Amino acid sequence: MTTLIKLRQTNTPGRVPTTGQLEFGEAALNTADGKLFIKKAEFANTSSFAVDFLNNGGQDWIVQGTDRTGSIVSLDGNISIQAGDTLTITNDAVGHPLYLKTAAGTGTDDQIFNAIGQGAQAGTDVVWIPNPDQVGTYYYQCSIHSGMVGTITVTAGSSTESIVEFSADPQDILNLIKTVDGANSGLDSDLLDGQSGEYYLDYNNFTNVPPATLDLTLAGKVTGNAFSNTGVMTLTTELANTGVTAGTYGSASLVPILTIDEDGRITVANTTSVAGVSATNWYVANNTFVIQTADGGVFKTPIDEFTNLTVNGDITVTGTVDGRDIAADGIILDGLASATTTVNLSGKVTGSAVSNNGVIDITTELANTGVTAGTYGSASQIPIITVDEDGRVTLLSNTAVAGVESFTWETANNTLRLETGDGTVRFVNVDNFTDLTVNGDIIVTGNVDGRDVSVDGAKLDLIEDGATADQTATEILNALKTVDGPGSGLNADLLDDANGAFYLEYSNFTNVPDATFVLNQIKTVDGTGSGLDADLLDGLHASEILSQAANSAASQIGDGSIEIVAGDALIGGGTFTTNQFTNQTITINHKDVSAQANVDNSAGNVLQDINFDTFGHVVGVSSIDLDTRYYTETELDGGQLDNRYYTETESDGRFALQTITITGGDGLTGGGDLSASRIITHADTSSQANIVFANTAVSPEFIESLDFDDFGHVVSVTKGIRNYLDQATADARYVNVTGDTMTGDLEVQADIIQDYARLITLTASSSSVFPALILQWTGADYASGELTITAATSSGTQISKMLIVHDGTTAYATEFGNISTTANDLASFDVGLSSGNVNVVATNASATATTYKIFARLVE
Repeated sequence: MTTLIKLRQTNTPGRVPTTGQLEFGEAALNTADGKLFIKKAEFANTSSFAVDFLNNGGQDWIVQGTDRTGSIVSLDGNISIQAGDTLTITNDAVGHPLYLKTAAGTGTDDQIFNAIGQGAQAGTDVVWIPNPDQVGTYYYQCSIHSGMVGTITVTAGSSTESIVEFSADPQDILNLIKTVDGANSGLDSDLLDGQSGEYYLDYNNFTNVPPATLDLTLAGKVTGNAFSNTGVMTLTTELANTGVTAGTYGSASLVPILTIDEDGRITVANTTSVAGVSATNWYVANNTFVIQTADGGVFKTPIDEFTNLTVNGDITVTGTVDGRDIAADGIILDGLASATTTVNLSGKVTGSAVSNNGVIDITTELANTGVTAGTYGSASQIPIITVDEDGRVTLLSNTAVAGVESFTWETANNTLRLETGDGTVRFVNVDNFTDLTVNGDIIVTGNVDGRDVSVDGAKLDLIEDGATADQTATEILNALKTVDGPGSGLNADLLDDANGAFYLEYSNFTNVPDATFVLNQIKTVDGTGSGLDADLLDGLHASEILSQAANSAASQIGDGSIEIVAGDALIGGGTFTTNQFTNQTITINHKDVSAQANVDNSAGNVLQDINFDTFGHVVGVSSIDLDTRYYTETELDGGQLDNRYYTETESDGRFALQTITITGGDGLTGGGDLSASRIITHADTSSQANIVFANTAVSPEFIESLDFDDFGHVVSVTKGIRNYLDQATADARYVNVTGDTMTGDLEVQADIIQDYARLITLTASSSSVFPALILQWTGADYASGELTITAATSSGTQISKMLIVHDGTTAYATEFGNISTTANDLASFDVGLSSGNVNVVATNASATATTYKIFARLVE
């Protein structure tokens, strides 16, 4: 760029131009006086603004920084400044030279003449301070790409204009220098009064040098002060006060507690009471010394053996000592010279005394066990106590009570589950017992030692009391004859020397009725309720009869109301209409018609009579003692039954063979003549299949309605669904609005909005070195925020913490915490306020895929 300097010239001595005659950047020369004049502006309220430029390919400038409007983040956005402001644009783009111009367009023409660093790129700056006459619109332009262009708006600022004079006259220059010399002028002279600086530094050139003096003051942990002008100094030092109160600490009942600094000096001193002995007792009966400590501890120890015993005072012995009568020996010893006796107690009981008169008194003291005096244990703390062999506490501490939180029995796997208050869950498998005692009944759905107890029990119930397995065949046969007959359940292999197949063979049947006989028999029972399903009725099929009936009755069909009323032994009912189109459930339940209490027989008592009502419900029960009704084994062995029953031969001669038939009635099937065993079973009167109901924690299924046949069998089931949560699921999923205690993790997949704040978590990513918007919020909603941001790449992770606030115009931020696992930061962060939104942008340190995760706490 060629810079054109405009010159005004005059040869009139003393002529000086006015501010109105010169433009900024124009010079005036007075050749007669040898002086040069320029126009200068003094600005008021100027500011400095820094803006960073990146490129979005060759299409746009990415602009980020500050101007007169506040924080700016944009593509090719306007930059607003005032005349006199300092605008510094750092162009981080490579291959995109930046020029500030008076007109948009590529190339290097139309440059702003007073901008410094034109053509900046790759991290260099363009700096421009607009003059007062440069108010207007200017352009920042990439000299290569026409689309990379934006505007700079310069508005008028407050300034004062003046003329600056430059003269070649040495006196004028000296006078000019004198206007600015003095303190802090930065003027560096070569000589002072004809002498260089070295002259003034030479001690030999000093005048009026006073005698050498030294004023020494010691501060810190050692203090003192002394003054000397003789070269010899005596300093009396004093240790600085540590703050501790002077005095005596510690006594027989008080333990000193001291805080020592790194110099070994006491900085804090106080005392605490000794958890010493509060009471002592001596029990002569068993030579036991009992000590009660201040913390409630009681310690007992027998004292009946001593080593080096010292006694202050008299010892009274009612017997002998080592077989000697001390009193008698004392008379002998009275004439001897007195001796001095010293007794010292050591170990866990201490004390000492000296006597020369045979009487020793010892003041004892229990040796300290090292335990810290205090109160241990509470409703939530369990004391852990270490006791020595003498019963004295040597160590005390507390641990939290791991109380029982829940206690459940899992029947599926015979497991007892116990959860304690500290979250510990313990499982115990309870399925193996030794000498198990059960008060009450045991219900077994499987086998015991491979045996079906109910089946074996039924068989055992048929064995008489006292029965044995050593009976003869005749005895067994005779016993069988006492219970055979109808209903005995006896399954013989032969009947009159013929097996069951003989009696099933139709050709062996006698007196078989013919078809006419069967028809006549049917006619005796047909009619209403017979259940006879004929193919034709009066020559017509059922469909034909229904069609004729429908045609004739079409106009006579009404919508009558039908009421279902529960009969005897039932309760419930309801009403519906004959032409009702909607489903309706009418429930009829079994009525409790029996007041019979449970009967528990024992000691030979069994049920004798059971009374039923007309519906088969038990209404009365009576029992009998079997012990008085049956013969004993001895009585039977004596032939008690020999004359009471017929033999088979006698029976065949006395009784005619009869055919008895049993037939299943309503709701039953099976039967036949009793020439063989017959089975009557429950008829399948219901086609309802098994239904599995979803017993889920959310929207479980339930029985909405049941339909029964005449025998109370379920013929249809209707499912229903209730849209509710069980208590455990609801407690785990939701927090009680009136307050709740959570024992697990709280997972929130959205923002948390509170009265005056909002918690936000989100993620963003970027793979370029251009600023990327990672968080935005409406400035009118929240005035400030606290952000924790992590930036993660394949090489490491960086975490930063920022505080952000805005005033509606400008957003301000401070990054007060930042740490990275890499040598250099992975990203940098900045904020801006644009269109009422607070924008947080992240700039990758390199074009590496970077994932940002943000946790923000916004406050109104």
